[in-house]
Amino acid sequence: MGKVTDDARRAKLRRLNELNQEMLAHVELAREETLKRLEERWGFKPQPMLEKEIEKYFVWVVERMGGKTWKFTSPGRKGVADRIACLPDGTTWFVELKTKGGRLSPLQKIFMSDMALLNQRYACLWTKEQIDGWCTR
Repeated sequence: MGKVTDDARRAKLRRLNELNQEMLAHVELAREETLKRLEERWGFKPQPMLEKEIEKYFVWVVERMGGKTWKFTSPGRKGVADRIACLPDGTTWFVELKTKGGRLSPLQKIFMSDMALLNQRYACLWTKEQIDGWCTR
């Protein structure tokens, strides 16, 4: 058996990511169709997602990409990002997760500016769709 090269690993990770994106698209389509039928038949309207549900989805997506996330808290410093995400391509992201309509606090805006000044990767994501777009960038 030969050694697996880095290029082969990257190609495999890219293919797995493509398959995950296809699966997510199918799941989202089925979800939308189900919600539409529930609304038509029973008048059911889904409630907006809670921040903890968006965060749980973000963790799930990053893990499917082959990455890891850590909950980030900094004693004595408010406004830091919710999560640190380390991806298999070697990039590290500071990620703030919000619900639809959520706003960044003044301290979170300062943290975002600090990350930009330090040339760090920072993202603020509000919806599952934004998370899906972020992971395919």
